[in-house]
Amino acid sequence: MFKHFIFTALLLIPLSAVAALKTTGDDLVFKVSGNEVLRIKPSGRMQVKGTIKFKGSATSDAMECNASSEAVIRYDTVKKATVVCNGIRWQKLL
Repeated sequence: MFKHFIFTALLLIPLSAVAALKTTGDDLVFKVSGNEVLRIKPSGRMQVKGTIKFKGSATSDAMECNASSEAVIRYDTVKKATVVCNGIRWQKLL
């Protein structure tokens, strides 16, 4: 069961589509027009059907990279790169 979980998502779906969020067993499942597009397991493993698009932010607008944001991934619109926080600084993903 999910005890402490914060998840923010921007879902771009056609107006005619129907989106649903429900739990299936212990999994958290997102469906659009009856088709599963995202499943999050209690272990934290996330399964996505399709692609993931990060909303970009400029380096100056980004959250600070420190121990509490270690492993955060975001798209840097200034560097034009996907970056990850290593606990000290933002680094480009190869």
